[in-house]
This record gives sequence, structure tokens and C-alpha cells, in this order.
Amino acid sequence: GKIVSKRNGKPIKAEIRWKNLRSNKVFAADQSEKKGSYEIEVLLNNQSNTFPKYELCVYADKFFPEIIVYSTKEANELGKEDINFELHKVTKGLNNEELGVIYFRPNTAVIVPSSEPVKMKLLKFMQLNENAQIILEGHTNGLFPSTDVDFELSSKRAEVIKAFLVDNGISPARIGTEGMGSKKEVFPIPETEEEEGFNRRVEINIVTF
Repeated sequence: GKIVSKRNGKPIKAEIRWKNLRSNKVFAADQSEKKGSYEIEVLLNNQSNTFPKYELCVYADKFFPEIIVYSTKEANELGKEDINFELHKVTKGLNNEELGVIYFRPNTAVIVPSSEPVKMKLLKFMQLNENAQIILEGHTNGLFPSTDVDFELSSKRAEVIKAFLVDNGISPARIGTEGMGSKKEVFPIPETEEEEGFNRRVEINIVTF
């Protein structure tokens, strides 16, 4: 495949890793060439009654990593084919479009399933960039001005993401949290459930990397 910058389409010198998620062992690795191209031969576990998942991870300095997770069935169906990646550049501040936003179920600190990949990408970014420091900004969907309940829930949402990162080996000193209540809603007067959902979120503010 080929690895390029999402911003300008230029090739990127990146690292590629194929890992068995059950054993947490890297079975294949490569580095892209000057023109961004790479090629790896991956290994699969074909033992009976063993169904691991596999992770294909691409990362480069000052870019967010990209991750594809394959089931055993999907991995076995891979042939000699191109898998291309467009990496997003890291900048200080909010990276909502580049990294993503983590969304939550109504009135809870439970992440919606569609935000799990963003959570995992954030963890991978923090693991690969040991100097990175972030502030997790929690938000709610509520009436302005924010109530104590809004601030408590928005803080809890940010703390849930921090706890996930810390449980996976990230130093708590690298992670700040802030409950914003409902004072920075994406849709101050939501008209649909979808618009309300965009307000229930945690945004990732990158301080240093």
C-alpha cells in the first residue's frame, strides 16, 4: 500500500506493524519508502479453537496513528492487495477532525460504540508520543446556563476517558480534565436526537506533543 498526508497528499515515512491482539505480539513490521509505499507479509494463527484479532497500525512522527483491526476471518480473507493510509497531522489545541471526538449516551458517562475507535486511536497516540500532554474537555447537552448536574456529568465523562488511558499505562500527570457543562454546545438549540448527540462529548485538547 501507500501512506500519504491527508492534508497535501505527499508521501510519508512511516512505521507499519502487524500485531496479534490476543498475544500482543508484533509479527511483522516495515517502514515506508520515500514515495510512501510499503509491503509486509503477515502471519496468521491457524490453530484450531483459537480466534485472535489482528491489528494493522501505521504511525509517523507528528501524525496521528491509523489502526485497522481484523477478525480472524477477515485476516484470512486478505490477499495480496493494497491497503492505503492517509495520516492526519497533529497540531496543538483541538483536533476534532483529525483525531475525532468521543460521544456518550444520554445522561451517562457511557461511550457510544461508534466512538470506541477514537478512544483506541487516542491511546495509541499517547503510547507512541511519550511527551504528549492533553486536556480532556467534557460536555453535556443541557440548557444554558449550566447546572451543577451538567458540570458533574461533563467532568465524569472526561474522567472516564482519563481512567481508560491510565488503566492502559499512560501517566495521569500527562492528562488533565475539565468539565465544561453545557456552555460550549455544538447545537445550543438542538432540534433532533442526532444534534443532541453531538453535544454529549469529550474533546481532546493537545497541549504538547
